[in-house]
Amino acid sequence: MNKFNAIVGLCLLTPWAYVVSLQAEVIKPLYALPYVVIYGRDSCPFTRNMKKELKRAAIPYHYKIIDRPNVQQSLFARMEASGFTTDAFTLPVVDVNNTLMVHPTPPKVINYYFFDE
Repeated sequence: MNKFNAIVGLCLLTPWAYVVSLQAEVIKPLYALPYVVIYGRDSCPFTRNMKKELKRAAIPYHYKIIDRPNVQQSLFARMEASGFTTDAFTLPVVDVNNTLMVHPTPPKVINYYFFDE
């Protein structure tokens, strides 16, 4: 099974989120700091909720649809370089200021955006 098929339709509820800081010398930030990138899909309720809560908190974000091959390839490279598995994971994946989070809660992303914690 290829990696694309492994995540198609994957949008599961899990009680935890993973956070990994990307190594600056390995993976460069996508944008000038501060920034938020949400990787998800429109059909995922967790992705929709993340977008809604960031908008409510007045945090600008970039949204990338995981089903697009170029987006998926870029995300998988970032995930693998930071030690995440790409076999199966829960959406959304969020990059906050070059820190990757898999299925974080909106408050965690908001807090990290403002306080780097």
